[in-house]
Amino acid sequence: MDELMRYVDDLMMDADINPFSYDTVTGSRVLSGEEEAVFDWISVNYLLGNFAGKSVIIIIIPGVLKII
Repeated sequence: MDELMRYVDDLMMDADINPFSYDTVTGSRVLSGEEEAVFDWISVNYLLGNFAGKSVIIIIIPGVLKII
């Protein structure tokens, strides 16, 4: 797994592949199931238009999810 994550870090640091700033200190990591579920929930609700015309604040703290 460490070798794979190093490979991902190398790819993300390559400006020809990734035009965005990449922090090598925090690097890349595998999402937990809970984190993945939160991003899935946000994506599905966005695609369904549930956020249209509304202000939504989503606070993600490890182990806690708050939607205001």
